[in-house]
Amino acid sequence: MDQPTNEKKSALISLAEMGKRVVAGVLLIMMFGVLAIAVVELIWIPLSSVFPGLPRAAAGGVLMTEAQMLDVFGVFLSVLIALELVETVEVYFKDHEVHAEIVILVALIAIARKVVLLDLHDYAPMSIMALAALFIGLAAAYVAIRWVKPPGLARNDHA
Repeated sequence: MDQPTNEKKSALISLAEMGKRVVAGVLLIMMFGVLAIAVVELIWIPLSSVFPGLPRAAAGGVLMTEAQMLDVFGVFLSVLIALELVETVEVYFKDHEVHAEIVILVALIAIARKVVLLDLHDYAPMSIMALAALFIGLAAAYVAIRWVKPPGLARNDHA
């Protein structure tokens, strides 16, 4: 009776891995799109200053404002967090244990998302220092876990 359960688990894990690859591929394509927009912005703004005949960029940018670009990066990081959470559930599904390395990585990405979207004027200096201390602590924990992990065990080889 154990065999059908293992087959169902294997099919579900294969489906999750395929879904992660599709989402990561779409994310990669979208990131290149945003990168292309940023390069156009980077080229257009100085050119419009040098050549007076070119139309000037509207307030904030030619194609996207800085705020819009930061919003897009926030969404990208949210999708990365979701991908890492899927990885956490997948590992739990396979091994029936939660790997601290993945959980810490999700926390680091979440803090990075917060930093990208952070408006320094809205927070007290102590809050920003606390966020930095939290990030440094999580990064140190991640390095410690990676340091202790046996050399032959890669991130996706959950033995």
